[in-house]
Amino acid sequence: MPGHAAVPPTPAATVGMLRWASNSVPGGGSGGTQGVELFYRAVSSKALTRITENGWTRLSLKGSRSGQRELFVSPSLAYVARFAAGAKRAKQGDYDHLLEIHIRPGTTNALRQLNETVTTGRYPVHFKWEKGTENISLRAESIDFFNQHILFIREISP
Repeated sequence: MPGHAAVPPTPAATVGMLRWASNSVPGGGSGGTQGVELFYRAVSSKALTRITENGWTRLSLKGSRSGQRELFVSPSLAYVARFAAGAKRAKQGDYDHLLEIHIRPGTTNALRQLNETVTTGRYPVHFKWEKGTENISLRAESIDFFNQHILFIREISP
C-alpha cells in the first residue's frame, strides 16, 4: 500500500491468503486466474538482510555471491529445499534461508514474452529444466520487471 512500510505477513495473517492462492503448477508457477504465482528461493543471511532492507518486496542481484549476474527462482519448494540441503554441504551459509515469493498472476507468461522481444544477444530470462522442474533465471535485464510483480516475500525456514 502506498505510504505504508511493507512488513512480511505473519503465518497467522497469511492463512486466508494462502487458502485463496493455489500452489505452484510445474512449468509456470501459476495458481490460475484467481491465485497468485508462488516461487521459492534459498538465500544466505547476507542476501536475506538485503531483502529485509528492501521491505520484503524485491530481490537483488547484489548481496549474494560476488559477481553474480543472475538469480534463480523455482516454482518447486521441494526442488529448492533439496538444492539448499546439497549446497549447504559444499558451502556453509550460502543457502540457509528458504523464501516463498508471492507474485501477481500472469508474471511467468509475461517473463516469457520479454524473451520474445529480443532480436540479438542473450535472453533477459533463462527458463531451465532441472530434475523435472522448470526454474527461472532472472538476469539484470529482467530482475526489475520481476520485482514489480512481487506481492510479498516471506521466510519459510530459518
